[in-house]
Amino acid sequence: MKLKLSLQSVRHIITAIAVLTSTIAHADAPLAGKWVGTVTEQNSGTYVVAVEISANGSSGTVEYRRYPCGGNLSLISGDGSQNLYAESLTFGQEKCLGGLNARLTLSGTNSAYFEEIVSGSAVVYGTLTRVGGGVGATCGVAGIGLVRDVGTCFEASSNQSACIGHAMRKYENSIAGHQDGCFLTCGKIVYDCIGNTRPANNPDGTLGCIVGMQSVTCSQN
Repeated sequence: MKLKLSLQSVRHIITAIAVLTSTIAHADAPLAGKWVGTVTEQNSGTYVVAVEISANGSSGTVEYRRYPCGGNLSLISGDGSQNLYAESLTFGQEKCLGGLNARLTLSGTNSAYFEEIVSGSAVVYGTLTRVGGGVGATCGVAGIGLVRDVGTCFEASSNQSACIGHAMRKYENSIAGHQDGCFLTCGKIVYDCIGNTRPANNPDGTLGCIVGMQSVTCSQN
């Protein structure tokens, strides 16, 4: 029997996941910690950027060491593994353009892709390495992120297959540091379930994987 879920049902699932996510907000966010790396600025060469993100991922600091200038970061939006921050310069204002945004995307347990955004385009970009503090995504955080991302694919994406593929790769990167691969956790169960339904191009089956997650306990561990 094929599972038939309305768009309203999908939204209810996503809402439930959002509530579940809020219960683990006290856990270290995947991007928490100190990050340093060499970035490229359009038409200006390369230099070092240092970023520090708070334990809950909601704030931080950034320093552009070439100029130097930098300041505070305040979370605008994001899912914990990819966050967009508003920059507020606190030093070097005469050397750097203020009022910009910065995006940090987890690309591995100890690596993240940094972008400074001007009018929707990245003008500074490069990979940073974790140099202190923070942890990679816990199995629970990564699993909830996977379920939320896949659910959103059904609600908002015109290319569900590509969207789900991106969500699965993001989950793989998030758990890369776990020796057991998060075996028998909610996220891994959902990940394996989706992997079995995608080759058959079975969207109802993939949605069923998300619904099935409700019977599996997700924790921050």
